[in-house]
Order: sequence, then structure tokens, then C-alpha cells
Amino acid sequence: MALDPVQSRKYALFLTILLGLALVLRLYKLDAYGIFFDEKSTVLISQGISLEGANQQDVFGKKYFTPREFWKPKPLQDYFDAHIRGDIGNSPAYYLLIHVWIRLFGLSDFSVRLLSVLFSVATVWLLYRFTVRHLGSPKLGLAAAALATIEPFFIAYSHQARNYSMSFFFTLLATHLFLNLVRTPAGERRTGQYLAYGGAALVCLFCHYLTFTVMLAHGLYALFFVKPGKVWVGLAGAVSIALVGMTLWMTYGGGTYTFRTLKYQAKFYHDIAHNPAVQPQYAGWIDPTTPTTLSRKLLPILADQFIVTNGMGSTLKGAKNFLLLGLLLALSGWAYRRWRVGHQVFYPVLVVGAHAVALALFSVAPGQFLALEAALVLGLLLIHFYRETATDEERRLIFFFLILSFLPTGFLVFSALKDGHTVGLTQRYAGFSFPYAILLIVLGVREALRLDLWARILIFGALAWQLFTMVGVLREVYGDVSVKYTYQSKPRQPNPYWQVAQDVTRLYQPGDTVIYPANNRSVFSAVKEEQKQYEAISPFDAQMVNLYLPKDAGFVQRIEPTNADQVWLYQNKTGQRLLLFDFKGLTYRY
Repeated sequence: MALDPVQSRKYALFLTILLGLALVLRLYKLDAYGIFFDEKSTVLISQGISLEGANQQDVFGKKYFTPREFWKPKPLQDYFDAHIRGDIGNSPAYYLLIHVWIRLFGLSDFSVRLLSVLFSVATVWLLYRFTVRHLGSPKLGLAAAALATIEPFFIAYSHQARNYSMSFFFTLLATHLFLNLVRTPAGERRTGQYLAYGGAALVCLFCHYLTFTVMLAHGLYALFFVKPGKVWVGLAGAVSIALVGMTLWMTYGGGTYTFRTLKYQAKFYHDIAHNPAVQPQYAGWIDPTTPTTLSRKLLPILADQFIVTNGMGSTLKGAKNFLLLGLLLALSGWAYRRWRVGHQVFYPVLVVGAHAVALALFSVAPGQFLALEAALVLGLLLIHFYRETATDEERRLIFFFLILSFLPTGFLVFSALKDGHTVGLTQRYAGFSFPYAILLIVLGVREALRLDLWARILIFGALAWQLFTMVGVLREVYGDVSVKYTYQSKPRQPNPYWQVAQDVTRLYQPGDTVIYPANNRSVFSAVKEEQKQYEAISPFDAQMVNLYLPKDAGFVQRIEPTNADQVWLYQNKTGQRLLLFDFKGLTYRY
């Protein structure tokens, strides 16, 4: 679709505004709350440091140690060891990039999270380009970019120093390259296209193992819609780039223990989930896979994947309410069809009146029930478009977006059924689906805009209410009290390890000693087979503080086995201990 220069500048301006807004929304309160356990793992692994000091026995295996010893140069094997122990060899591309990033920009919480922010903003830009290229509409591209800009899931995960935002970007890029490739006329395809797609697929798998579900969706598209021939040979060659790369990583790199560790984790969580003496302590997190627990976790995941139904999986309840919703939807559809025949004003009045009565009859969240009705209308309109007026190419794309939207979650359901627990059934592991869910929404919105005015007012009024509720969702994210997105019910304080390091650097005098707790508590301490592991002295708190100390410092430090929570500075001059911080059990060990 060719645009004149004036239109091009207009769309470029709107896109720039959206990207600016996306950046602001993701930078806001970026380092207000301290890094949590997964982010701590990111930072340690990126520096070649094994959690609990497995590859630092020469440092923590003696009574006293210094930052200079902690930061001594590490061989490549130390990085592999840290990666294997800390993240089962997952995400090597991210850890390599964050390692370089930290060398350039430092270890502050703001810095290590900023990389995720940039990938998240880049995803907004790429979604616009993807939509314009494959749906042929800059307006739809701006609509998709606007939804991605305010999507709470994208904003929340841009605040984590983890691989997720990078994975979302590269899976969308791989899909973009794949569609470009298979939609290019046979005589115009170039070797570079296959190499680019194969390289992107490899990076995806090196971002997160579960991105294979996106590649599987690509394979299904090719199976259904790409005629056998040279393109299949080329695609096989491109995919082999990714497969060979992963095979080498699994054989010789940090992935050598991946399958063994996954098998151990599956058994570990299965045993907890099916142990009545222990499982109640982990209810809601580690549950046995039953129809009840599966639906309880799956419905919110599916609802939250679409911003127009975000939150409805856990808030909308009551058989009578859903019956009323069904009646309302049926009445509205019947009345609209009758209106299109004779344009009698009675029918819009009937629909408006019925919705007014329904607002009073819904026993919970009436506004959200009407928003759910509007979302269902978008889905029905998209189905109608698919069946009645879409071109063959548009049908192929809609089918593809549906596969990409639901296949990753489907794999998580399969894993939950196979392993007997629901630990892995979580939104972030299917986050690659969000861009395609957004595309389905904007296609539904496009069809809704073709309806008569009174119907558009009802639909978009309800959707506007739903988007308004996202303000509250974002307020919880920014307040660090969103269990769904930040895993916290109480806000974290700024990084305590960084603060301790600043205090040590400021107060330490020759002859002093920094004293760390043994940190032998764990969320799994109630599990018998784990108790022994956590009875040992752990250097984890000492590791975290040393990350932020000057690398060449000679501060004398030690771990005190009988000390559970406090960091002290023993001041040689006075013979007194100065309390630097009290972790209070797991309270400040996020």
C-alpha cells in the first residue's frame, strides 16, 4: 500500500508519539522496587557466578574473603556452570547480551532493567511494522501499537531484568521474517531471507526454550498453506540452523543438564502437589492438576491475554450473570438484524433499554460484563468476516494468528496434564502470544467500525470502560502490589543489597569486618528433602552485596553461621557491631 508523503509523515508522527508514550510508561518507577529472586539470578549468572557459590568455593570455602577475591577473573566454564545451576541453561542469548550490557552500563537496578524496556518499546514499533506489512493498513498498525503501548503485561515485564521482553521481540521478528518469506513469489525469494529467518529462529530458542511453540506454529502454517516445493527445502534448511545451534548448546554448552533438571523439577513439584501434609502451604502456586485447578489457572490466563477481557477470568462469576449476558447478547444480535431491515427506531431503543436494565441486574462487576459482551461481539464480527468477506490471504492470516495466540498456552496445559502439577501454567511462559491477540482485537475493531452508529456507541462505550479499568491494573503494577504481574502483594523497598554495599563502602575502615547472615531459609524449607540443603551455610546474601562493592576493594568479610538475618559491620576501633540491615527472614529477601 503506497502512501503519499503527507500521509507517511502523519503516520510516522503518530507512531513516534506512541513510542514516546511507551517509553515513558515503561521507565516510570523502573527502579523503585528492589530486584526479586529471578532478577538476582539474572545478575549473578551474567557475571559467571553460581547461586550459592558452587563455583566460588575458593572464596566462600574459607573464613574470610574480600570483594577482590569475589571479582577475580572467571573462565568460560564458570559461566556455563552458573548458567546450568541458575537457569537450567535457558536463555543464553539474553545472558550474553545482559553481560555485555552490564559491562557498558553497570549493575544498578535501573540499568539491568533498561534492556527489557528497550526491547519492549521495540516490540511496539515492530508490531506496527508487522501490521502494516501483512495487513496492509497503517491505521490498523497504529491501533495495534496503541494497544501494545498500554498493555499491562508488556509494561510489567519490561520492569524485570529477565529474558521475557527480548523473547517477545524476537518471536515477533521471526514470525515477520517467516511471513515475508512464504508470501514472497517463488522466483523472487533470496537465500538471505532463509538465513535471516533461521538466524531469528535460533535467537528465539536462545532467548527461551518455550519459543519453540512459535516455531511450531510456523510449521503448521507451512503445512496447511505453503505448497510443497523449493520453499519447503529452504525452510527446512533455515530451521536446521536453529536445530544445529540448539544441539551444540545442549551437547557442549550450558544446556547439557537441561533435560535432567527439567525431569527433576517435574518430580519435585509433583511430589509437593500430591503431598497433603505440605501442599496446602503452596496452594495456588503448586497444585495437583485437576479440572478445578486447571480451569482456575487457565481461565485468567486466557482472559488476560486479551486486553479487552483482562481481569475477567477471576472477577466475573455467577451462573445467573452469565445467563443474563447470553440473553443480552442474543437480544442485541436479533434487534440489530431487524434494524438493518427497516431501520425502525424501536430496536435501538430496545437494546439500550435492555442494557440499562442489565446494569442493575448483574450482581457483580456490571461494567465488566458489558465489556465482555462487547469483546464477544468483536469475536463474532471477526468470525463473520472470516466466513463471509475475507480474502483467502486474510483467512490464512487470521487462522495463523489464532494458532499463535493459543498454541503456546495449549502446550502449557499439555505439560500440566503430563506432569501432574500446574506450576508451569503461567502467563509469562505464553507471553509470545500477546502480539497476535492484539492483532485479532484490532481486526475485530475494524469490523465493529462498520456497524451503524448506535451499535458502535454501545460497543465502544463498553470497551472504553474496560480500558479505563486498566488504569487500576497499571496502578497496581506501579505500586508493586499486583500478584498477577509483579508477584507481590506488598510493595518491595529499593534494593537492600545495593544500600548495604553503599554503607559498607562509606563506613569501612582498615581492621573492620563485614559480617553476613547464613541465609538458610527457603520457601521450600517445609519440604523434607530440601531441609538438608538449606541447613548448610549459604553465601547468597554475601554474593548479592559483593555485586555492588568496588571490585578491587580489600574489605574483610565473613559469614556468621549462627546469624540468620542481620548484616553487621564490626568496627575494630570501637570493638562494637553496627547493624547495617536486618532481612527479617524472607521479608526483604524478595
